Amino acid sequence: MNFLKLKNNISDFYNKTSDFISGNQRHQFALFIVILFVLSILMMAWYFPNETVTAGGTDLMFHANRFYAIFESIEFGTFPFYINTHTLNEYGYAANLFYPDFMLIPFALFIPSIGLASSYKLIIFTHTILCGIFSYWCIRKVTKDNVIAFLFSLLYTFAIYRIIDFSYRGALGEYISFTFLPIVFWGLYEIIYGDYKHKWYIITIGFTCLIYTHLLSAFLIFLIVCIALIICYKAIIKTPSRLIYLSIAGVASLLLSSFFLFPMFEQLRDNSFYFQTHPLADEIGPQSYAVRRILWGMFSGLTDQKLRIETIGVLLMIPLLFRIAIKGKHPFLKLADISMICGFLFIFAVSDQFPWYTFPFNKLAIIQFPFRLLQPASFLLAFAGAVYMTIVGRQTNRVLLLICLIIAGVTLSLKTTGGVYQGYNRYKINNTGNYNLDDLEIVGAEYLPSVIPSTETEDIRYRIQFIVDRGQAIDKQDTTSIISNVKRNQAKLKFDIKTQQQDKIVLPLIYYKGYKATLDGQNISVAQSKEGLIEITVPESGKIEVWFNGTFIQWFSLILSAVSLLALLIYLYIDRPSKRTRLTS
Repeated sequence: MNFLKLKNNISDFYNKTSDFISGNQRHQFALFIVILFVLSILMMAWYFPNETVTAGGTDLMFHANRFYAIFESIEFGTFPFYINTHTLNEYGYAANLFYPDFMLIPFALFIPSIGLASSYKLIIFTHTILCGIFSYWCIRKVTKDNVIAFLFSLLYTFAIYRIIDFSYRGALGEYISFTFLPIVFWGLYEIIYGDYKHKWYIITIGFTCLIYTHLLSAFLIFLIVCIALIICYKAIIKTPSRLIYLSIAGVASLLLSSFFLFPMFEQLRDNSFYFQTHPLADEIGPQSYAVRRILWGMFSGLTDQKLRIETIGVLLMIPLLFRIAIKGKHPFLKLADISMICGFLFIFAVSDQFPWYTFPFNKLAIIQFPFRLLQPASFLLAFAGAVYMTIVGRQTNRVLLLICLIIAGVTLSLKTTGGVYQGYNRYKINNTGNYNLDDLEIVGAEYLPSVIPSTETEDIRYRIQFIVDRGQAIDKQDTTSIISNVKRNQAKLKFDIKTQQQDKIVLPLIYYKGYKATLDGQNISVAQSKEGLIEITVPESGKIEVWFNGTFIQWFSLILSAVSLLALLIYLYIDRPSKRTRLTS
């Protein structure tokens, strides 16, 4: 009798919870937030059990350096126009002029109080929460289905490739870009099938955030959007004005992103850099993987300690099997099928069987690694799996059970991969002293001026060996000139010079457009030496100060982006739904 009563109570609880899950949107979203926070906390605990941050790839130190540079620029009073002054033996490295760091700025404010490593971990935790919320919200807007949004958010937010990005690879920029991909998807859906006249700005917001996060991801997603427009050509042909609003969205993204894009174009026009003349890969084909390695990754939840595998993971494969049990027509089933097919095509493109050596694919070396396609593949397969599981769950009245299984699967995946990860530590940052930063670790040195001398060797460090060997020497053309009192005061290099005639001085600073030099407070010319360093012309004796001051284009682009943002906010206020209703009534 007691057993029967317990069974009835469990059944009653299950039925009420199932109604709760598939019913009121606010209740369902609140439950999702709780689960998201719990899983995110567990993820951080299992991957970072102590105060340090570790990663297997060299990208960790690169991102830690550029993150710390934001804090330094604020402390030195040079923000928002600065370079990483402490990198490369204080020669300075302008990674931020080519690799956007806008999304890191809020977290840099926490470094003085909680330290570099904890602030870095705060980025990972916060963007996990944001990724989950944006994923749920955007898919809910597209499908109008709470359960699809719930399942998709869990599958996508905790996809193994996204986890690999912040752990084994230490690829912080690409990791953060996952957060904004759902916004682009929602915006593209509105452009093609939805209210494109009033919601064109959604894709603008998504792409602007991508550009300010990771330029390669933005470029890759742009290509995928172009492919999606071709696939959905019927909707475009039926309503050609959709392309007009898509163009408006593109122009708006360009204006909003001008704070980063215009200064980057200015540097590229002024100089040439290693990523242009000495690319890490001339072709993308050699970076592809053997098919057996990809298949292993598709049906495994682990990452090998000795050989890092960029993988899609079994957690995204299992939900796709539910497609077998679905018959008939269902909302978004066709879109889910297309997503699954495209997702598998992207996975296939990671393999060495894909025609990367033929045109036009051989022209895509800019994306460096084919495995970057696992990002959109994770998104598409998560969406397809969420739709399939929702359909089967409703047909069998097992929605709650399926959600619980996905939660359990995510938990097991995080715990298992987190445990394996503890044995794979290559680089570390902490919260003490100088934060243990390697100021010579700049990955491929892509953003060095290409005239900086190098030797013919495959070792990436050859690109900075000239700087290491040169030391802190200040070279002078006139041997009678006397240089004294050399010191670095925060972001400035200062020294005194005694000279009997005009002299050219080469400084231990890498040349980027935007440097300023003064002699007793008066501006003097700054140019690039034949070795890619700062060269100044000193007309007479006096006190020299040299620092990165920024350019007119940088100030102009900041104002342009700010004005564009204000204009967009005004437009959104004027065009808000309540206002449109009053105007049409």
